[in-house]
Amino acid sequence: MTVDDKNGFTLIEVVATLIIIGIISAVVISRGNIMDVDKIGDLSMVKSHLRYAQNRAMADRNRRWGVIFTGSNYALYRDGDGNGAFEASEKKSFPGADSDVITLESSLSCNATIAFDWWGAPYNDAACSNSMVSGTLSFGSGFITITPVTGFVP
Repeated sequence: MTVDDKNGFTLIEVVATLIIIGIISAVVISRGNIMDVDKIGDLSMVKSHLRYAQNRAMADRNRRWGVIFTGSNYALYRDGDGNGAFEASEKKSFPGADSDVITLESSLSCNATIAFDWWGAPYNDAACSNSMVSGTLSFGSGFITITPVTGFVP
């Protein structure tokens, strides 16, 4: 038996094949599991706006602050007179926003009211009487978790 009669692959052929398979699988996996970039950006923006409302509530002991979601729009409110309701006259703007109503660019939508008391605890109503129990805001294919009691938004 001579050297030319052996069957098999060289080490270079095996390594090259594994590298090609690795590249192809990385591309396929990355395209299949990632949500649309606009949706990810919108969810991140909503999280930061919820944190902002919570910080404002903790800084202002006499007023509740919250975010009202209606479809693909949401706005920041404060309870100006302490009556436990968010009124149109108490709509405020988020820092850096062009308008007092934020419109989500992607197909995300949600209908909810999230309010924070001066401890930063989340509630499902403007009066801060209905404590948040589930802690999840659903936006179609995306969601945001708010930790009940503490209001932590990971």
